[in-house]
Amino acid sequence: SDTRISPRDNCPSLNTRIETKDMEFPLGLPAVVALALAATAVHVSAFQSSSLARPPSVQPSPLTLCGMSTMSPGASSSNGLLLRDERDVQPMVDWCLGYGAQTAPGVQVAPGIAGKAGHSIRDNRENYGVKTAQAIPKGGPVLFVPAQLVLSSSNIQQEFGGSLDRSESLLAQYGASDRLPLFRLMVKILAEYEKLDQSPYFPWLNALPRTFYNGVSMTDACFACLPPYVAYLASMERDNYGYFFQALNAGNVPLRPDTISNDDIVRWAYNVALTRHQVVVPAVEKTIAPLADMINHGTYPNVEISYDGEGNGIVTAIR
Repeated sequence: SDTRISPRDNCPSLNTRIETKDMEFPLGLPAVVALALAATAVHVSAFQSSSLARPPSVQPSPLTLCGMSTMSPGASSSNGLLLRDERDVQPMVDWCLGYGAQTAPGVQVAPGIAGKAGHSIRDNRENYGVKTAQAIPKGGPVLFVPAQLVLSSSNIQQEFGGSLDRSESLLAQYGASDRLPLFRLMVKILAEYEKLDQSPYFPWLNALPRTFYNGVSMTDACFACLPPYVAYLASMERDNYGYFFQALNAGNVPLRPDTISNDDIVRWAYNVALTRHQVVVPAVEKTIAPLADMINHGTYPNVEISYDGEGNGIVTAIR
């Protein structure tokens, strides 16, 4: 998730406050809607499906070098690829709606809460969430994301064919077979990142967080400040990223060498996949639904996502 561990002396301590960048409040008030994971299920949506061939034209905003490091907001990409320095969210919303995404009345994407204790000005520029300005009853529709926008690990496997086999075989040797769907999502994100404004997913890429604060981004000094079990879990996630990075570079994945060798870019793509996916079938299928990926970053979810028989994402209120 877009979760920040507030640093104390550049390292979390035992009494560190953990804050989420997509904050969550009860529905019925102006709220950030949190997305819960749901098992695969067939639902009849209150929204109407759309099959637009192309979205309305979305002109890329002026581009600057992107701070791609998940360790420090100030680090920049070294391979010459560009994204805006700050998240550009509204074009992503327009793009999703143009492709047929739908929202319930009152549901909107809004920036974070200005002036909230512990949030810097930069935090508020980077902090976005899905809010509702009116009550949504339990079971009521919140969002609809058409299948053509959804990133599916099984579809990615078909798209890349046998070019992922060698990398995935290495991951199996590392004991990470259950993470193959996540690896496929990461590879797809990197592939679209290489295309940038030529990618149909450019508005979504340009709206993603630039910086993450989690185990993958921590240093050994940070782990030393954490309680032992928390440090163990966080270090396991960093180790898993290491397996992904090695498998990516040792395989035959059709990506540019300067992309897969760039730790900042690969770490960013890994964190995007890690924090924004939904589990459809454990160890088999993971998905990312743009727009819906901006929810489910609070501690207590109040919505759930499921997929109908056509692969459309349906988000409904659960309380």
